[in-house]
Amino acid sequence: MLGVVVSGIASPSVRADPQAIDAQTTTCLDQAMDTTAMLACLAQGSQAWERELERTLPALASRLPPQDQRVLEASQQRWQAYRDAQLQLLGAAFGRMDGSLYRVLHASDRLEIVRARTLGLAGLIRLLDEQDLR
Repeated sequence: MLGVVVSGIASPSVRADPQAIDAQTTTCLDQAMDTTAMLACLAQGSQAWERELERTLPALASRLPPQDQRVLEASQQRWQAYRDAQLQLLGAAFGRMDGSLYRVLHASDRLEIVRARTLGLAGLIRLLDEQDLR
């Protein structure tokens, strides 16, 4: 999983392949022999999605004029508040459940929050890039 993302600061055009993050997470999960291994796979996947989000934000900002960069920054701050609240809710709900399967489901839901944000922003980049080609 760690090989998916190139270490260091990447330019806006250097990006990991989101499909590769999903594929590596899935492969890791398929090979996991127990709950601990599954949780490790999901933690690695979550870290990869976090790094991809950190790459996606400046890539998107570089395609926006300064006033829209401020809109992106405000949006990201609000999303982080949403993410934090959602993580608290997930913790409260899953914390009431017994069984190791629920720990895996909880980790998967945490991963999905960042994955969805990253893919949404990456979609905006693609649309902006397509618009520039016209």
